[in-house]
Amino acid sequence: MSDNGTRPFRPGELRHTDCYFGLMNKTLSRLKPFTLLPFLCLVSGAAIAAEDSMSPALDDAQIAKILLTANDAEIDAAQLAKKQGEAPAVKNFAEKMISQHKMNRDEAKKITKNAKINPKKNSDAEALEDNAESTTAGLKKLKGAAFDNGYMAQQVSMHEELLKKLDDQLIPAAQNAEFKAYLQKTRGHVATHLEEARAIVNARSGAKL
Repeated sequence: MSDNGTRPFRPGELRHTDCYFGLMNKTLSRLKPFTLLPFLCLVSGAAIAAEDSMSPALDDAQIAKILLTANDAEIDAAQLAKKQGEAPAVKNFAEKMISQHKMNRDEAKKITKNAKINPKKNSDAEALEDNAESTTAGLKKLKGAAFDNGYMAQQVSMHEELLKKLDDQLIPAAQNAEFKAYLQKTRGHVATHLEEARAIVNARSGAKL
């Protein structure tokens, strides 16, 4: 622990202000024919939320907050894409994200209310929110094809990371049976969204992701 009370960065650890190429590198490489330079230093909200293997298991209240935050982040990004997107496929995808993530968010609120699960703030949810805001701020600076490519690359990365988090942390840690069933259902939606996002990236780049 440093003098100012913060944990020092481990060797090789990515800082929030660094450019992130890891999870997004494969997606972005497929989009080389398009103008992506303004997007390369955007912080991917889902990708930056790195998991610490030493972190304690999450409880239902913390998991609920993560899911609510993820839904809000998706809705915000999709609303921006609906406004600034150019390609019909991108705008249609954004419309679907708004509709389906609102439904998922409403379902989460209903289930957690019935189960008396009160969403609780936690570092994972806060990191997701901060990084989603950073990504959205960067996307706002892009226009035309550059925006479409940046948004879709972010969507692939975000859904990949959320799918992994559901499989590795959230579903295994969930205790309430109804809430766990909701998470498993959500996993199916996330997987579908990921495949749809990849298909759009592939169609735009002419290469298979």
